[in-house]
Amino acid sequence: FERVMALDVQSYRSAVCVTHFPPFVDDIKWVYHSGNRDFYEPLTDKFDILCVGHSHQTVNGQEKNNCKIYNPGADYDVPKYIIFEV
Repeated sequence: FERVMALDVQSYRSAVCVTHFPPFVDDIKWVYHSGNRDFYEPLTDKFDILCVGHSHQTVNGQEKNNCKIYNPGADYDVPKYIIFEV
């Protein structure tokens, strides 16, 4: 996390972060499927797009701190994917 946060992304047209564990939870029943929630604010402040997985909750372009958040919401027996423009 420290190495990612130390990256200078200012020169890029768009900065995208992809991580398996989402650093947030919208519903308490998913709390054990989330990563460290302390990372949510720093990541959404730094990146334009945050792509996550693991929780199986579909998130399609929700915004936080001008960062769009995506999670295809796939399940083991129902694979999904998303395509978005960067």
